[in-house]
Amino acid sequence: ILQNINKNISREKIAYKKNIAYDKRTKMEVVEDLLDSGMEVYPSLYPFTLIETGGFDTQEGKLFPLGGISKVTTVYCNESGNWIVYESDEHGFNNPKKLYNAKDVEIIIVGDSFAKGSCVEVNKNVGAILRNSGLKTISLSGEGNGPLAQLATLKEYGKHLEPLIVLWFFYPNDILDLKRELSFSLLRKYYMNKNFAQNLIYKQKKIDFFLKNFSEDTLKKAKKRKKKSF
Repeated sequence: ILQNINKNISREKIAYKKNIAYDKRTKMEVVEDLLDSGMEVYPSLYPFTLIETGGFDTQEGKLFPLGGISKVTTVYCNESGNWIVYESDEHGFNNPKKLYNAKDVEIIIVGDSFAKGSCVEVNKNVGAILRNSGLKTISLSGEGNGPLAQLATLKEYGKHLEPLIVLWFFYPNDILDLKRELSFSLLRKYYMNKNFAQNLIYKQKKIDFFLKNFSEDTLKKAKKRKKKSF
């Protein structure tokens, strides 16, 4: 937490020196402000934050989401002074809607926040640049995703799209992410059993239900902590 605070202070100083406006609000504060305006909005969610809990309990067993909340305003991150906010697609990824048609996909991108477009304007991330070049591209990337989560996401969503090309983005910290992911038995199944899948592409309503509750509980806890600090 202290590391993130120090990073934000440094960014604010740089922005001030360059006479650039810098939005000092936290992610939760941005979410609260947008909620107050009447929007349906949630913070971006990272699959790895659920590894400790193993996912959500359902009647059919554990459910471990690899996407996000579908078709909602999503508050992402701020590195340059402005918060990046995007509308999530039908499975909670950072794409325009109506791309999940096998005939409409030539390229799938899998990776972590770098591939997703961390703190980059929506029309300037890798997927958007490829789409603007005329290539039918969809990104299935997520913050904190290591090789196992990327493989799992590709199996859950990618196999239904039958792309010509898979762009798998590697970043050095993926090795550390892999060590963490290997401790999670459910993710290991994607590697150990080539036929294993949760069929997440067909369970978006359940995913939305659990992730919305998770986000709302997180927001409530953050408000309580904020009150206690005053």
